[in-house]
Amino acid sequence: MSEPFDIVKFGEEPTPPSLVYKYLSPDRVTDVLENQTVRFMRLLDTNDSFEVRATFRRFAGPRFIKLMEDFVTEKTTEAHVDKALARKLREIGMGSLPPVMAKVLFKKKFGKDLSAYMKDEMKARLPALTETLNAFKTPEDFLNELGSSLLCFSLSETYTSAPMWAHYAVNHTGFVLEFDAAHSWFQHNKDKQRSLLRQVKYVDGQLDEALDDPHAAFGSKTLDWAYEKEWRVYCGFEQVEKTVGSVSDPIHLKSFPAEAVASIIIGHRATDATVAAIKAIAQDKYAHCKLLKARANRTTHSFDLTPL
Repeated sequence: MSEPFDIVKFGEEPTPPSLVYKYLSPDRVTDVLENQTVRFMRLLDTNDSFEVRATFRRFAGPRFIKLMEDFVTEKTTEAHVDKALARKLREIGMGSLPPVMAKVLFKKKFGKDLSAYMKDEMKARLPALTETLNAFKTPEDFLNELGSSLLCFSLSETYTSAPMWAHYAVNHTGFVLEFDAAHSWFQHNKDKQRSLLRQVKYVDGQLDEALDDPHAAFGSKTLDWAYEKEWRVYCGFEQVEKTVGSVSDPIHLKSFPAEAVASIIIGHRATDATVAAIKAIAQDKYAHCKLLKARANRTTHSFDLTPL
């Protein structure tokens, strides 16, 4: 899959489950199963009214300042300064002058150690940088822009959610696609060891600054939606392969390989026509997949899977 916009770049990324699931209504048999396409929704257009909300008060606060101070410390070590100084000397035609000599000359002229001077100067600019960052754009404006420009494909880590069968699979009349999360379709183009799947975090309230919890700041929903156990693949409009529908309700599509599907699970209330249509397409395009029917087990409050 194309390289996506990386919504979260700070902190540890949770490891995706081995299998992820997409709940679908019966009218999606043709466009999803037959045409092998899935819809990527604009964040502002999802069914969550609070999908794009003020999750944090400011971009930069104490955590941001500490991150920048650590960065400054790292970049002003003697080794880093010597390397940068050598590069600068070459640029101005003085490559034959050793960095250590240049630092001696600097201290003789200004009475200061070059590394310490650079560290002090960079740290002195941090308050202005923080103020500028917080004044540049409000979190609300930024998140609205993000919600307008970012698309997502939503999945779940479970096929046993009764509310999702009722909602997304139209009262158990639809079906669920079981995807192999290790398939290359879910991997970065450049880093094959890194998954495109991003876990949705469920939190209420508001953070003080974005770095308090970047996953919550840029990839969360309220606790009301925690039962979905959602994972997402994000992309930009330029990565969409096809757009259909109307101007007011565009449908952005991307294709997926049949090999990425491990099983097709049909709801226990699916009509005979839906079952027959899925069977026919499965025999043609998904012969490698398990074809299963989910039957509600009222004793265990779970779903039993029966081969078809």
